[in-house]
Amino acid sequence: MRNISLLAVFIFVSLIGNAQQVPVNTANTGIYSFIDELSNDGIIDVVSVTKPYYRMDISKWLQEADTKRQMLSQRQQKELAFYLKDYGKELHADRNFKRRIDLLYYKDTLFSATINPILGLTKGKYGEQDYTHRYNGIDAFGYIGKHVGIWASFRDNFENEPLTKPAYLNQELGKNNMRTSAGYEYDEMRGGISYGWSWGSLELAKDHIQWGSGYSGNNILSGRTPSFPYVMLTLTPVKWFKFKYFHGTLVSDVVDSSKSYPISGAKFEREVFRNKYMAANMFTLLPTRWLEFSFGNSTIYSDNGIHFTYLIPFMFYRSSDRSTSSNKSNGIDNNSLLFFNLYLKPIKHLSIYSSVFIDELGLSRMFSKTENTNEVSIKVGGNLTNWPLNNIQATVEYTRTNPFCYRHYVQACTYESNSYLLGHYLGDNSDEIYTALTVKPIKTLYLKASYTKARKGKTYSTDLMNSPERRGLPFMDEERWINKTIRFTATYQPINDLYINFGVESSDISGADAKLYTPKFLQGKNTTVYGGINIGF
Repeated sequence: MRNISLLAVFIFVSLIGNAQQVPVNTANTGIYSFIDELSNDGIIDVVSVTKPYYRMDISKWLQEADTKRQMLSQRQQKELAFYLKDYGKELHADRNFKRRIDLLYYKDTLFSATINPILGLTKGKYGEQDYTHRYNGIDAFGYIGKHVGIWASFRDNFENEPLTKPAYLNQELGKNNMRTSAGYEYDEMRGGISYGWSWGSLELAKDHIQWGSGYSGNNILSGRTPSFPYVMLTLTPVKWFKFKYFHGTLVSDVVDSSKSYPISGAKFEREVFRNKYMAANMFTLLPTRWLEFSFGNSTIYSDNGIHFTYLIPFMFYRSSDRSTSSNKSNGIDNNSLLFFNLYLKPIKHLSIYSSVFIDELGLSRMFSKTENTNEVSIKVGGNLTNWPLNNIQATVEYTRTNPFCYRHYVQACTYESNSYLLGHYLGDNSDEIYTALTVKPIKTLYLKASYTKARKGKTYSTDLMNSPERRGLPFMDEERWINKTIRFTATYQPINDLYINFGVESSDISGADAKLYTPKFLQGKNTTVYGGINIGF
């Protein structure tokens, strides 16, 4: 039945318009930073709340900027020409333009394909610990006809010491490490197929998703978890409205003992884990060029298979849960959430933004002295580019997440995948101040200095979540983990997708829970020095 429904959708969209969609990995920080800068300077208009961006959209934004070269600085003009060597593939009907270097690039009237290697090496000294991360793989994308986009990326990784685990409070990408005699290994496979038309697209993919504004971790969807499979619908029927919806399969890490079974001749059991799904939507309104207002909601559900209610893109899931859940379930069939994002560009070169993630909000108790703890995460920040001096960017940001936000008392319905949090990396009962100054002296060279002060309070018992006692719990009455980090980084991209990186950090990580949230070699006061080079992502 589900296959017939999907087939019907594809037949419908095949009758209309044309477009092609291939996402650009958010790890490609150079192009994302440049698009963000052009938008902030009023050169182009970008809906920035949902990422990844698509190659076709980026190519059109660059093409628009190319028609306004008189508004660009000399460095921006050179950077624009640099990225058009790559994203010009979507703008030219043939191969006859000034192109980047590719391992393989093919294009005819029906089919085009780009294949490039993925190679990377990072070496560093993290406190007293030597660190090595190397990886290799292959990245490919292409188009078939005027509607179909395809992409695939495989990366095999090795670390001598893991920088991240589900409990660690940092922004390293989540992974499932397998320990070996030499260190830790893990693979990452992303890919998908999309069908696009003039005002929308439908894609089946396994990739990373980021929702929300921010430069130091997104608090709606951070994109930090290992990639997960999903079906995504994007609609842009008019210039002032954009809609996103996806339904994805998460990893619960919760064992289903009734389905697990022993393996003959082995001393261990075949563990079967409970299924876990997520549906989410985001409505974005653009009434003026300087205002972007987005709102949406999501639900995470488990145990009973895919529910047709959550395949409806435009639903308010919290309300629909009232009729789709059993009266005897006590409201724990799923975990429904609400979020908002505001992005303002009041004057040229300046953007002000805020993301609000609502786990539970009670207006009646908002001003109560004893029951005033609402389970929300709030991020506010500002970004100033190319003023008063060209080639400089300044960012200030504050994030606060109240107790119990992102958490759920049903293990299979938590806001997690592979035990990594889907929201802001610090989790609940935490806050962070982030400031950064970036200098861009020449094309694709970014010099950045930043300061981060992050704190996390006590983790209240999950037993309180289903009790009135959770009302009015104090925010950060005890600092259990404190991270103060000054960081200097230099990133240079001499040719497309070839990055050379160097960084120095001075960190002071302390508190009673430092052992829980931080690798042993980074606890206390440490100096970190690292350098790396990579081709692709």
